[in-house]
Amino acid sequence: MKKRKELLYFLAISIILLTGCWSKRELNELSIVAALGVDKSEDGYLVTAQIINPGEIAAETRTTRATITTYRFTGKTIFETLRKLTLKSPRKLYVAHLRVLVLGKELAREGIEKVLDFFSRDHEFRTDFYIMVAENARAEKVLNVLTPLEEIPANNIHSALEVSEKAWAPTHAVALDELISDIITEGRNPVLTGVILKGDPEIGMDIGNIEKVDVPAVIQIGHLAAFKKDKLVGWLNETESRGYNSIMGNVKSSVVTIPCEEGGNVAIEILRTKVKVTGKVEGRKPWIDIDYKIEGNVGDVECNIDLTKTETIAKIEQTLEKEIKGFMTAAVKKAQKDLKSDIFGFGEEIHKADPEAWKELKHNWSEEFVDLPVHIKVIAKIKGLGTITEAFQGKTKE
Repeated sequence: MKKRKELLYFLAISIILLTGCWSKRELNELSIVAALGVDKSEDGYLVTAQIINPGEIAAETRTTRATITTYRFTGKTIFETLRKLTLKSPRKLYVAHLRVLVLGKELAREGIEKVLDFFSRDHEFRTDFYIMVAENARAEKVLNVLTPLEEIPANNIHSALEVSEKAWAPTHAVALDELISDIITEGRNPVLTGVILKGDPEIGMDIGNIEKVDVPAVIQIGHLAAFKKDKLVGWLNETESRGYNSIMGNVKSSVVTIPCEEGGNVAIEILRTKVKVTGKVEGRKPWIDIDYKIEGNVGDVECNIDLTKTETIAKIEQTLEKEIKGFMTAAVKKAQKDLKSDIFGFGEEIHKADPEAWKELKHNWSEEFVDLPVHIKVIAKIKGLGTITEAFQGKTKE
């Protein structure tokens, strides 16, 4: 009985101390921000907020109103500018559901460290939103484009990046924690995926943009933007982006097209990849070994070859190895000779291999990286041939 009284007493005290939902905010009091864009401006920053119109999203029938609204304001700091946006928004901005942060190209060239400080410091932001660089237009223009398949354009960009990363090698989704880690880690520099505006941006912000079969303005996922610490230093093309992701072990699935000896092409579906990057130092001379293993299926044959012969499969594997090695070599060459930025984290691998040597090398790693020998070995295996083994190319000729 005594224990029961003590329990009741404890529960009564606990109920008194409970504060309830003191910090609750009703949905009709908030403006949910789906995407943010940050551009350089004369005042400091131009911040664009893409805000969801909940009435249009929940509506059973389509109206003439857009599903999103964008607000823009300039200010000396990101925090100040977001607060200024409340002068236009009738509701308090709610950023916990942010999907995408798009950085302007000019801003990225000057440095994004100060921008990232705010997003990592503010407690209202989660860290799972993707960060991208506007490749051919200002971030404000990118966030104004309405998209046909996704009612919320931010979701369109977010999903397209995720899908392309899983199915097509040249893209890579980067969240806040990964980006900051790559900036502050010795011997490693970050990359971000670009986003491209194709078509007329003025038409793209009109509701008519999503009412046409052939959309006049679209948002397309681009290639990789390379940084040196927090500053944008250049772009990788599609081949170089594929090579980068191969070296980093980011390729989940992709398609590689290789030529046939007698003309035509064979497309190989990449199923599995395994990469091992090893740093070595001898006599203060560092180098990198890359061992890359790849498995794939024959997905498309557009030349007259006999896949039942082992020598045919061997030739396909050799050609695939050469093609993949070419991607990786192109990426390394671009990073060393043009960008002069260790986006692969080779310095980090040297540090792991020989911490004592790294103490000396790290002070001039940018110079060391430019001439760093990188040895690449690729082994490819074809595991499947599809539902048919004999190509019918040429059999339709009379």
